Amino acid sequence: MYGPSLEPFCSFIQRSNPPLRSFFLETVMHSDADLIHCFEAMPSLENLGLHACPISDAVLRALAGYPHDEARQGAQDSVAPKRLLPLLVELDLKDNFSLTNSEIVRFFNARNGETLLSSPSQAASPRRITRARVCVNHTDQADIDVLQALGVEVSSEHDLCI
Repeated sequence: MYGPSLEPFCSFIQRSNPPLRSFFLETVMHSDADLIHCFEAMPSLENLGLHACPISDAVLRALAGYPHDEARQGAQDSVAPKRLLPLLVELDLKDNFSLTNSEIVRFFNARNGETLLSSPSQAASPRRITRARVCVNHTDQADIDVLQALGVEVSSEHDLCI
């Protein structure tokens, strides 16, 4: 999706409830709360791409489902935090300059590290993110090592925009 605003699309998704499997945003102006609210209507999403969007670490915290997450403020939410996009297996983040390296690593640790420790019978466990392309600000080898240890496929240094 290309354009200046996410609101019309989110309204459409909420009204029609389509079983979306892939979603790509590039240079769309939106707030973190609006994007999080939109994700709440996309439980079947498996592939997500966010390029040059004004997202902050709050979006990653919401996708990881951290308890008491301030990112969910402003979005309609139940009392207990829920994991957004539980079927997500592919993530492409590029040129989102407000994201920090530490939060990207923390996100993958929450999504993939938790999954590695979960029993196979736990239906509430999210799928592991098996393919990720992440462009971060100042990646060091330690970040790459952590991502690879969590099962994130890093096919080349170029995927991490090093």
